[in-house]
Amino acid sequence: MNVPHPIGDIVSPRDSGLRRWMRRILHALERGAEARRIRATAVELAKLDDATLRDIGLARGNIEGALRDRAEQERRQRFGW
Repeated sequence: MNVPHPIGDIVSPRDSGLRRWMRRILHALERGAEARRIRATAVELAKLDDATLRDIGLARGNIEGALRDRAEQERRQRFGW
């Protein structure tokens, strides 16, 4: 049984080697784009003072981790995992 994935990381036996290779490339590109978005958001959040971060439920030391957790939650929700 195949589990849905954003780029189709789970490949059926019928998929050709080229299709599998393309899916892996697309998956890597998607993850790279996600990492860049997370870093850009972390940079902007780091500009906020500690009181403001606390108001939105963050501490300076866990900004990037919280963003990665949120991205993972969104990915799981989007694909029903």
